[in-house]
Amino acid sequence: MCCYQVTSLAVVNAFIARIKEVNPQLNAVVADRFQAAEEEAAELDRLLDSGSLPKELSEQNAPYLGVPVTTKEALQVAGNELACFYTDHYHSLTGLFPERS
Repeated sequence: MCCYQVTSLAVVNAFIARIKEVNPQLNAVVADRFQAAEEEAAELDRLLDSGSLPKELSEQNAPYLGVPVTTKEALQVAGNELACFYTDHYHSLTGLFPERS
């Protein structure tokens, strides 16, 4: 690791640990992708260590690279169940698993 004080994997693991600690009371994360997040963070760490980070992942183009985020299940994320309910009429997209984000 050239100039980073913490790895992406360490940050992701800290977030996962906190989610697991508080989510039983909050029920905020209804579907997780912890394993995929860990794999993506480890791959990012490998790229950073190698010094061959693609331009699209540069600090200028991806300033939040490596920062974990959560999203609502109403947003299309590859491999995650998509759930959406409309207020003017009931229409559920629950049960759909998009192939791409």
